[in-house]
Amino acid sequence: MALHLIIDGYNLMGAARGGGLNPGVDLEFSRETLLKRLHTFRIRKLLRITVVFDGKEAKTTWESRAGIRVAFAGGRGRADEAIAGMVRGNPQGAVVATSDRALAENCRRMGAAVISSQELWGRLERALGYKEAGPELPKEDSWDEESLGGWGSKKKGPARRLSRKERRQARRLRKL
Repeated sequence: MALHLIIDGYNLMGAARGGGLNPGVDLEFSRETLLKRLHTFRIRKLLRITVVFDGKEAKTTWESRAGIRVAFAGGRGRADEAIAGMVRGNPQGAVVATSDRALAENCRRMGAAVISSQELWGRLERALGYKEAGPELPKEDSWDEESLGGWGSKKKGPARRLSRKERRQARRLRKL
C-alpha cells in the first residue's frame, strides 16, 4: 500500500517562509510553487499526496494537479476537519504534515503518523537538492565514545524498545 501524505497546505507554506505567511503574499503563486515542488517530491518518493487548504466557498472543492489531490476545504478552519476525515478513513497508511498541535494530537490518536510542517519542508528541500543533508554518522567500525558524542555502547539500565505503534509510525516517516 502506498503511503498517503496529507498536508495542511497553509502550514507548509508558512514553514517555507520561516514561520508564517505575510499579509502581502500572493497566495495563488505560492500555492502553485508549492504544488510544483510537491509533484517532484511525489515522483521521487512514490507517494500519494493530498494538500488541503482553507477555502472561501461554503463547501469543499477537490482538484487534481500534476498527480496531487488538492482540496479547498469549505469555510475558515475547515481544513483541519477535512484532514481528520481523511485520516479516519485510513489511519494506518497516513502521514499528516501540520504545525497545528490539536490536529496533530487528534491524528496521532486515530493512528496516523504525524510530522511537523517544518520537518517536512526540510525533507522536501533535501530531497530536491535545495539543502544539504545533516551531518553523517561515523561508520559503524569506527564508533567509539568520542565519535558518538559521549554515547558509548555500554548499556546501563533496561533497554527501551519503542511500542509497536511507535515503530509503525517511525517506518512510515522513514519513507519520506
